[in-house]
Amino acid sequence: MSQDAKPMINTDTLTWEATKALLKLDAGFVGTENYMGMAYFWNHEYRYPMRSASYYTRKVAHNRLLKAGLPVDGCSPAHDKVFQWASDKTYKR
Repeated sequence: MSQDAKPMINTDTLTWEATKALLKLDAGFVGTENYMGMAYFWNHEYRYPMRSASYYTRKVAHNRLLKAGLPVDGCSPAHDKVFQWASDKTYKR
């Protein structure tokens, strides 16, 4: 594999044991730049827009919160803007 190639994990093919292990690992990365997009991190207020969000959308939302200096599990007007973006990305209107 070249240095430019990025490893890909097809989560559709993982066993339940492997999935649980990755979720546990990712939960430990919540609040850091290492977060992968699998684990839940958001406040209960945002459960509906984030429920069907892709791992990519979750990671981008998480990174936007970190960049803004906001707690990833918080709830505020600034959080609303990030999660509205995620909702618009997930539920195309």
